[in-house]
Amino acid sequence: MWITFNEEKPLNFLLSKGYVYTIRHWYPKKPQIRRIRVKGNFLSVKVKVSFIDILHPLSKLDEYVHGSGFENVKEWIDAIFRQHFKSENLRKGKLYIPKKGRLYIVKCELVN
Repeated sequence: MWITFNEEKPLNFLLSKGYVYTIRHWYPKKPQIRRIRVKGNFLSVKVKVSFIDILHPLSKLDEYVHGSGFENVKEWIDAIFRQHFKSENLRKGKLYIPKKGRLYIVKCELVN
């Protein structure tokens, strides 16, 4: 199994600090070890992915922005919209959240 990073800032934060908070449309029921995938390529490091919280409302982000790789909540929200909005739904203002209808805050920690 893998976890994909499409945004450079969280990935760089993870690789430099050893952990990152990230937003996903899924969450692990128990901590999982996953490989990191970037633009179709796998990195040689693995992460432990753990569920932190349901992201509702977005105002919860201020509790975790310090560990996200983003400068502030607005920058993080912009990234969430880039990753979780489908372009055809963007003008309708519909957030693309598959299946469960929620976004989740998960923590990724580097493991040996």
